[in-house]
Amino acid sequence: VHGEYFAAMSSSDELEANPIDEAEYEREVAAYLAPDEMKTNYINNVAAMEEKLQEIRLPRDFPWIETLVITSARPTSVPNIENDQEREKAFHDQALLATMQARELLDDLGVPH
Repeated sequence: VHGEYFAAMSSSDELEANPIDEAEYEREVAAYLAPDEMKTNYINNVAAMEEKLQEIRLPRDFPWIETLVITSARPTSVPNIENDQEREKAFHDQALLATMQARELLDDLGVPH
């Protein structure tokens, strides 16, 4: 079924019967690729963003068990960022340390894992 559809769509008879309007095509492509009105309507309302952040921010005393967030005490450091193996090992080591921290916190709370 699909083969017949594509064969029909690409037939030279259909192209001759329905010629492509180059100008219309160019206008459609330009409107799709570069909508100027969308590029100029951005607003950087810092005050509103800060207000929204305060509205959704969790309290500092929010229980850890509700978020399970672990933040590494040290930043990940990779001597050669282009070396995939070094980079993956650094991420693995950081994740392993975070997992060990989380297990300790879960043990302290008596949560089985």
